[in-house]
Amino acid sequence: MSRNEDRPIEASEALAEAARDLAYASRVFDDPADSYRVLGNLQVTLADLHQSIQQVAQMHNREWIRASSDTADQVVGHTAARQAETLLQEAAASIDTAYDQLREAFSHNGRIAWQPDPATVETTSQARTLSQSRPPPGR
Repeated sequence: MSRNEDRPIEASEALAEAARDLAYASRVFDDPADSYRVLGNLQVTLADLHQSIQQVAQMHNREWIRASSDTADQVVGHTAARQAETLLQEAAASIDTAYDQLREAFSHNGRIAWQPDPATVETTSQARTLSQSRPPPGR
């Protein structure tokens, strides 16, 4: 995937699309062991999301003087910029909490030795029994 370093809108749209794809794809796992890699990727994503939210908060802090309302009221704009910054910092802190919980879940998930699906094992076992009970072709 190409980097969108100078295009935050395109980068955020790509993240939103990837998140939608993952939300759809993660409904069913063919192999539960794949959850380990998915959780690892989610950890990286949360860390990057945290950084992005903090950077947007910092932009509100740097640029608050340029803010105004739709009716050109600078006081309203300045207040809104400061409130947005505060809420964005709180959102980043919430992501820190989510990251810590995800890291712990990742650790527990890493201790699991996923076993084959019992239905698959039984079907395979039945097929093996049938093939052993039949004489080879041509005999």
